[in-house]
Amino acid sequence: MNRIEIVTAALNTIDARTRGTWTFAEKSCGALFTVLWLFQCGAASGQTPGYPERPVRIIVPFPAGGGSDLLARLVSQELGEAFQRPFVVENRAGAGGNIGMDLVARAAPDGLTLALANNTVTINQSLGHPPFDVARDLTAVVLVGATPPMIGVVSSFAATSLRQLIVMARAAPGTISYASCGSGTAHHLAAELLQSMAGVRMAHVPYKGCSQAVTDVLNGQVPVAFSTVSVLAPHVKSGRIRGLATTGLTRAPSVSDVPTVSESGYPGYVVDTWFGLMGPAGLPPAVVARLNAEVNRALVRPEIIVRLREQYFEPMGGTSEHFAEQVRRELQTYGKLVREANIQVQD
Repeated sequence: MNRIEIVTAALNTIDARTRGTWTFAEKSCGALFTVLWLFQCGAASGQTPGYPERPVRIIVPFPAGGGSDLLARLVSQELGEAFQRPFVVENRAGAGGNIGMDLVARAAPDGLTLALANNTVTINQSLGHPPFDVARDLTAVVLVGATPPMIGVVSSFAATSLRQLIVMARAAPGTISYASCGSGTAHHLAAELLQSMAGVRMAHVPYKGCSQAVTDVLNGQVPVAFSTVSVLAPHVKSGRIRGLATTGLTRAPSVSDVPTVSESGYPGYVVDTWFGLMGPAGLPPAVVARLNAEVNRALVRPEIIVRLREQYFEPMGGTSEHFAEQVRRELQTYGKLVREANIQVQD
């Protein structure tokens, strides 16, 4: 058994112990760091002869400036140095991420076209929108980072808590607008789930990315934002936006004074957002293993951890199988949620 196989087996053991329990806040950090120590000793030195023969595109299915874009640029730099070939970020926004992901799904499985995706792909599948099948047409390579959605309001808005926002929305159905990062994104689903649980209706204003949505909230054009912690937190800290709640299982470390939706009166409410490297179906296993190993090796380096947390992300990592299982689990969970809550895309 070679070193890559040893590391893969070790990571699979960790996955077996934590299967079904992974959340944004529970990532078996100690075990992952122990296994990644093997990479530091040369475990990731396995060769993929001839790959990549040409520059590699990392497709970001959203505009520049959002979470996927930030992580894609970090990953492209690390992989470029590891492979001694250019890894070039290319933004292909539109249709809630479907345009860029469809491009990747249709690409040749040669490892020259990848995507820095988020769980919009599993949500869109559950809503029945994409022109591709996530499980059939894409390969999960490695989880990179995670950050939960966050609910914020412009500082001049009357509501100072999520409970007050719900009271206002209930008193005037459909009159309060909220901005999301796009129709069918995790942020849109987070809003729809909250409205379903609270029995209220707000007007959805979808954007082509999180940064555009938050810009209009800052300008006072839309009072409420459902966006990522990574985009909203700097404005919360500056006082321009008031954080009402985060949507994860536990509070986000970067804004620990902002309660979760569950703490704010809606127990059981959880929507998290992951970001990961994906490719078309049929990627050669050796290419998947090498990409996975190099990203894992980067994620354990202290300077990378600091950079991620400065941008309000938590590093992830793990095996490609772990990532694929997360995708399968979300397809089941979100599909059931959409059906039972009768969540509709209304734009």
